[in-house]
Amino acid sequence: MRRSQALRIYNTRYNHLHQRGCDRFKCFYCGDTSVELDHFPPITLAHIISDKALHLLIPSCSECNSLLGTSLQDSLSERITYLKTRLEHKYRKVLSSTWTKEELEQWKADSPDSRLLSTIKNFSKSTQFITERLSYYTKEYEIKGCVYRNTEEVSLDIGIYYDDKFFESVHLAVAYASNTYSIRKDLIIKKLNKGFTLEQAITRLQFEFNLRLESKKFEHPVRTYNALLQLADDNPLLSVYELIEKYKTL
Repeated sequence: MRRSQALRIYNTRYNHLHQRGCDRFKCFYCGDTSVELDHFPPITLAHIISDKALHLLIPSCSECNSLLGTSLQDSLSERITYLKTRLEHKYRKVLSSTWTKEELEQWKADSPDSRLLSTIKNFSKSTQFITERLSYYTKEYEIKGCVYRNTEEVSLDIGIYYDDKFFESVHLAVAYASNTYSIRKDLIIKKLNKGFTLEQAITRLQFEFNLRLESKKFEHPVRTYNALLQLADDNPLLSVYELIEKYKTL
């Protein structure tokens, strides 16, 4: 399912998270200027999550929204931690190179190159800005008329039914399916982000696995596999055996 299509179908489920006071126009995650809205849970996964779960539109800057992408966490605190980790990793080289005020003064005294000193000062300011973003936490925010502080946990109730069982989070359901069918979790999540239900994702991945096995019997396995995938998309009702026979006639 495309994001634009998901927005048309599921966007009405989402409630605005409003920050209060001086944080009103800031990114909920890092304190930079808010220019976008982060969908939590991701809009591309809304089709597998109960409409009774709490869906949030969270003020964010472009960078934080991009880094979060289609990742799914079970709580706001986990989402904040995930984002801070991504930011810290992205700017790890900048953060590992800092200068004290005394060192900058020494540079000024020793170096006749003002451009070099200006570059170092700008670099130092960037480091400070990144550090402030990593240490930022909003003070108060409001969801559906209820006020929360940054230390309070908000219950989202992102649970789903799968295989006649209820799982308190999508991660638990994916882990169960992964262990049951010996399929990598990241492959399952990729299918979910494309609009598959969990049942459809498992069925499709098993189907693709069987196609890959059959492709190895041909002289050019990769080319054959890609051709079989295309045939499968064009003929969704055909079995693996029927697709192989059809491929042989091409």
